[in-house]
Amino acid sequence: MISPTADMLQNDTPAPVGAGGPTGLFRTALDGIGEAVIITGSQLERPGPFIEYVNPAFTRMTGYTAEEAVGQTPRILQGPLTDRAVLGHLRADLETREAFQGTAINYRKDGSTFTMHWHITPLRNEAGNLTHWVALQREIQPGDPLHEAPSERVARVREIMDQAVAGLAHTIGAPADLSQLMNQLAQTSRELQRQVRTTLGLVRSIARRTAETHDTAAEYAAHLDSRIDALQRLKSASLQSPPTGIDLEWLVADELQAFEMEMPDRVRISGPPINLLPQAAEMLGLAIHELTTNALKFGALSERGGSVSVRWRLRFSERVPCLVFRWAEREVPEAVSPPSHTGFGLRLLEQILPADLNACSKVRFVQSGLVCRIDLPLSSQVLQIA
Repeated sequence: MISPTADMLQNDTPAPVGAGGPTGLFRTALDGIGEAVIITGSQLERPGPFIEYVNPAFTRMTGYTAEEAVGQTPRILQGPLTDRAVLGHLRADLETREAFQGTAINYRKDGSTFTMHWHITPLRNEAGNLTHWVALQREIQPGDPLHEAPSERVARVREIMDQAVAGLAHTIGAPADLSQLMNQLAQTSRELQRQVRTTLGLVRSIARRTAETHDTAAEYAAHLDSRIDALQRLKSASLQSPPTGIDLEWLVADELQAFEMEMPDRVRISGPPINLLPQAAEMLGLAIHELTTNALKFGALSERGGSVSVRWRLRFSERVPCLVFRWAEREVPEAVSPPSHTGFGLRLLEQILPADLNACSKVRFVQSGLVCRIDLPLSSQVLQIA
């Protein structure tokens, strides 16, 4: 939450948001934010709430100037395609004086539609009383997977996006002064944009590579759904993880739990306690998902008799300590040969992991089955030792 400073209230000087909208440095900070910002009064009942401030990014996104928007209600952005269910959730959350986040179709001044993701949070004074609502909005550009996938998949991708940015835009504590507030707003906006870009880039890559390796729409949909489900689970786990990170053993067991419980002799998991920070957990978790899927379709888990060994260890013998992760399949029913094309799984292991985590990944197709080794530098930004 954002709240005025104690000095402002004690000295009877204008609060950052007064009757005419934000003032002084606070207004300067909001004017410079790259995301669209709307500040309204606290009244929820019609005809309110009334807009008291919009920043230049709002004008660029909607076509409404500040003069045209101030005094209006945010409902001017809604229309026939705006999801009533989303608006219902919005109203329910705001009535409890809680923050809201969601994705919906809105309308520009010229009548054209756009999809936007937005967060609304309460603005309180020093006494804790609600005075305004602040909304941060980001347009989701055409061409993103959100615009191209079937409705059920859209819902899951949108949930991933919600999770990716949850808590970033409006969990700003009461600042010590306006300079600190400006820095917090700028940092939040940058991190929000980074999270969204990273997640959308990953979803695009998943969709594109999945399409390249499947001939029928049914196969494409099934594999795309599986990968999006995996990403959704990992995003959810990242948000719910304690400050120490996500347990690597849990990541492996979550993918292999069906085989581990029913046929424990076919799956062996071992390694020291390791906690991964969210980015590393998501990337390595996707890699484990791809290895598991491949083993179920073509490898050691496709028929009886095969087994998978997943082991990891810490290596401190070199200048940079590493996590050494090894996946090895044995007794594969048929001889394993390298694939004729590079699908998303191989690209993730051989290109994305090295680029995003500075990892070194090696995949070998030997007579006994697939063997994959991932060396991940043990940096404070990637891993923590439990």
